[in-house]
Amino acid sequence: MSILNKVKGLIGGNEIQAIINDFNDTIKAENVLLKESKKRIASLMAYGKVETPTLRDAFESLSKNFENIDSSREEKIDQMQEKVIKPLNILLEEYKILSDEVKESEKAQKDLDKAKSKLSKLKGKPKEKLKPGQLENAETAVENAEKTAEKEEAEAKEATRTFNAKKIEALKTVLDSVISIEKDFHDKVIGLINTAKEKTDAIDLDERPAEVPE
Repeated sequence: MSILNKVKGLIGGNEIQAIINDFNDTIKAENVLLKESKKRIASLMAYGKVETPTLRDAFESLSKNFENIDSSREEKIDQMQEKVIKPLNILLEEYKILSDEVKESEKAQKDLDKAKSKLSKLKGKPKEKLKPGQLENAETAVENAEKTAEKEEAEAKEATRTFNAKKIEALKTVLDSVISIEKDFHDKVIGLINTAKEKTDAIDLDERPAEVPE
């Protein structure tokens, strides 16, 4: 198995991009919720104006709390972009750089194989058919190719180890950020819903509705 295939096995090929796409889909869904919420808030505000005072207060409270939830959702989206999408994109770029380095190592190995094959063919020819210095040049080419291949392979392996260490750290940070962002958002939502519930609990069932203007 080549170094690049080993790297792909460790990284998961296009999985980093797939993770980015999944989080981008989440952000798109959050933006859809924001648009739908504005319509819901307008409807609640309009309906509450023609109801009893305590019922009106409950509608207004719920509407305002929905607005505050939307503000929290916008903050959540911004944080997702900065603390999740951005570091994942950086990680993806680092993976691409690593892939290029590994490809250089594979190219050096192919060059070495070609040099060895050429040398083997020359050794199989009668000496009288060889040009002066042809065999020596081929042997030198193999030696140089071996040095290059060893150097490139060592660099690719070290780059792979370094990247995998960065990858683990980066993904841990991203996951911690996702958990923190979601927790903060839901804590705010629960607090706002509890405030709205207080107004709902205070609705007076015996109140008369407001007069509808003619």
